Amino acid sequence: MDKKKIEKKVIQILNKRKKVKKNTNYKKYYYLDNGHIDSIEIMNFVLELEKVFKVKLNNKDIISREFRSIDGLISVIHKKLS
Repeated sequence: MDKKKIEKKVIQILNKRKKVKKNTNYKKYYYLDNGHIDSIEIMNFVLELEKVFKVKLNNKDIISREFRSIDGLISVIHKKLS
């Protein structure tokens, strides 16, 4: 799966919780730091990502700085799928 398809699905998943503004720079948007997903929702978010992409995200993935931004999350998922 290419990164554009991953991006589209990640945005759809995030939009279920709270809309991502259309003019958002995804590469620099840190959805966790901006409160888009809180500490209570994070596990449901991870479970949904695993289900949609059929990957297993481990603790190292989840606590990484890369995981905190949309662009970084896309990279993490892309690596898992490759």
